[in-house]
Amino acid sequence: MSAAPPPAAPARRTLMRWDLAAPPRPYPLPAPYRAAPVTPADATLLGELSYRAYRGGVDDEGESVQWHRAEMAAALAGEFGAVDQRATRVAWYGSTAASLSFVTLWKSRPLVAFALTDPEHTSRGLARALLTHSATVLRAAGASELTLVVTDGNPAVRLYTRLGFAPAG
Repeated sequence: MSAAPPPAAPARRTLMRWDLAAPPRPYPLPAPYRAAPVTPADATLLGELSYRAYRGGVDDEGESVQWHRAEMAAALAGEFGAVDQRATRVAWYGSTAASLSFVTLWKSRPLVAFALTDPEHTSRGLARALLTHSATVLRAAGASELTLVVTDGNPAVRLYTRLGFAPAG
């Protein structure tokens, strides 16, 4: 009889911080995408975006699309901190949610709770445009930094670093 394999080590996550002392470089959302604020009515479509964005990636733990829909409904209801409606934007491609920068207040500071892009819409500058919008709006409102937590091995770290995020602490 063989022993059961040891449990997988938990994924390591890194807190990253973008110092907003200098204004972010503008980066427009490319056509034909359009940016819009999020509403509770978007929970289902944002959950489906979340499912597509996480599937097969370093943060995929096999959650169902229903789980992602419930997670987005909870986020929109403020369960992960108050939603900053000024800084949170979704990029729409027709009626499809293609990318999302979802900002909440965590310990009274702005936190990117979700930065997602549908794999069908990557490498088009959507996340860069939405995160830049978030940072610009937050800076104009007096925020000195924007934070996020990223799992090690996530390819998005390259984008975050190019934007100005750096490991905190």
